[in-house]
Amino acid sequence: MALTPNEMISRNTAAIKVLGLAVERLRELRKGKELTIRKRYTREIARALEEITDLEIVNGHLRAASTVIDPIDGNVQARLDVLADRIETEIRKDFKISAAFDTVLDVISFAEEIGAIIDSHEHV
Repeated sequence: MALTPNEMISRNTAAIKVLGLAVERLRELRKGKELTIRKRYTREIARALEEITDLEIVNGHLRAASTVIDPIDGNVQARLDVLADRIETEIRKDFKISAAFDTVLDVISFAEEIGAIIDSHEHV
């Protein structure tokens, strides 16, 4: 079963939402830390903001596209579904309150992988 452009946009939008939450949480976690630690948090914030921008660009392309998108391989679609489920699980766990630094980094990685899969998918 192929994903429609709207379904891809929906998955990217979920990733954008969780990345926004990750940025907020990283900013909170950064407060009061030593300079070297704050710099690491700042780099991760920049990384998440860059990924948000990339996903928003991809969504813009998907919205503007008048082409038909090839069906995604079943294994790739299964991986996208797993990543989307993991992101939704983090949101349901009240991400803002319970997220630790490592969890935030995991979520950013999930979102980056979703973006890479969607961005690299061939269009007809």
